[in-house]
Amino acid sequence: MRRRMHEMLMELRKLRAVKQDGSRFLTYISKKQREIFQGMGIKEESIVIS
Repeated sequence: MRRRMHEMLMELRKLRAVKQDGSRFLTYISKKQREIFQGMGIKEESIVIS
């Protein structure tokens, strides 16, 4: 379980955001990252970067 958590965090660490007009947006989200978010019950459009 611990190894799996580490793998998920390493995958999410690859996320990048760009700032445009005062707002931040995620760049490309991979299939694995989408699956991780879905598994946690997080909708992609609800991810807020501050």
